[in-house]
Amino acid sequence: MIEDCQFSQKGGVAPVAGNIGLKLSKLYHADVQRVTAFGLYDGIVSDVSASVSMNNIWAGNNLNDGVILKNNGIDHYISNSHSDGNAGIGWHFTDFQAPYLTNVLALQNTVNGIKIDKTSTGNFQFFFNNVISDTSGQDNCVINDLNRGSFTNF
Repeated sequence: MIEDCQFSQKGGVAPVAGNIGLKLSKLYHADVQRVTAFGLYDGIVSDVSASVSMNNIWAGNNLNDGVILKNNGIDHYISNSHSDGNAGIGWHFTDFQAPYLTNVLALQNTVNGIKIDKTSTGNFQFFFNNVISDTSGQDNCVINDLNRGSFTNF
């Protein structure tokens, strides 16, 4: 279990690519609760992880993306979470399977609130319930590749 953690950039130091608050790489059957990541390059990254429950996470004011879920990750249960005010994308999915999002926000991100991209295997079975995506920049939600999805109160 990862809980009650706060990640931020050291004062006076500019964030650069690779500067991530929390990176979950090959993490299986885990709980992540009450984690914040602010003022970094990327806030929270999940890479090749499975069966991860994320509750009350908050990524904001990052130089690039707030939350990135990628590389054949599967079965992430995300609830009561925010990714706001990032210079890039709030919630960025790439080649991901079966994320379940409920009561999730993406507000005032510069590029997109939510983006679903494909680089190799594609995206499968997305479930979004009570998800709000609103940007101060481009499209609120961009879906470039998705095989089966359910969006309720989106």
